[in-house]
Amino acid sequence: MTLLDQLAQQADRRSRRWLGALTAAVLLLLVLSLCTGDSWISPLQWFSASGDLFVWQLRLPRTLAVLLVGAALAVCGVVMQALFNNPLA
Repeated sequence: MTLLDQLAQQADRRSRRWLGALTAAVLLLLVLSLCTGDSWISPLQWFSASGDLFVWQLRLPRTLAVLLVGAALAVCGVVMQALFNNPLA
């Protein structure tokens, strides 16, 4: 195995660690956003009657919409960078 192959593997492992850490952070923030609001609803209360209304019908759709809009904006940014040949924008 050459030095170049070793460096490529290290970069790949580093990228996977970052991806795993960022995915865990997004999931943690998703749970936190479902808990917070005018009143704190713990994950244990999500399946109660009040949790059904506030979490599943109000907070979850908003949180998923925010995630989808953020992903769409990220894709738009990547497309704009590719179109204008500006990788550092």
